[in-house]
Amino acid sequence: MSRSGKGTQFERHLSKMISLWWTGGDRDDVIWRTQQSGGRATQRAKSGRRTRYNYGDLTFTDPVAKPLFDLLIISAKRGYTKGNGCVDILDAVDCPDSKNNTFGSWVAECYRDAELAQVPYWWLVFKRDRCAPVCIMPELLHLELARCLDRVKLDEWGAHCFLISNRLGTKFRMAAFSDVLKWCNRKSIEKVSAKFYGKLRVAA
Repeated sequence: MSRSGKGTQFERHLSKMISLWWTGGDRDDVIWRTQQSGGRATQRAKSGRRTRYNYGDLTFTDPVAKPLFDLLIISAKRGYTKGNGCVDILDAVDCPDSKNNTFGSWVAECYRDAELAQVPYWWLVFKRDRCAPVCIMPELLHLELARCLDRVKLDEWGAHCFLISNRLGTKFRMAAFSDVLKWCNRKSIEKVSAKFYGKLRVAA
């Protein structure tokens, strides 16, 4: 199967997985793929037009999941295990400026889409062939969620995870996506989302 085919299949799987998590197992249809996996929104942005809730690869199809996408965009990646586009977390350490740094390009894309969507955070969920999905998020989001959950950070909770820092001092948390969904919950997302939009209303 081609990389694009794998990507589409993974986005569908991820949509159902997050829908079930968000609704406590009741529904698998409140989240789905964005138009052209965010491509339409990106193209419209080039001419200064915004396409609300269509950045990244997933969006909500039912308002019940809107708070999640008020807080973050979700980027999904699948494959990248062979050849020039292979993702290697060591790229963040030993060749951060390389044009072949797949990890760095993904993170830059997440920041770009979050800025276009006017949301503060992002989740980057990727799955290598024959491996479990992994989630990367800004460390600031990880700390915000830990505070709202009133519990320890992911590593102290028992998740297999890493803290990555780039040369600009920006930090990211990487963990198995299944662990993130067990550690985090809908209520904490809604709490952080409300806190962020409360700040926006005060600023306005």
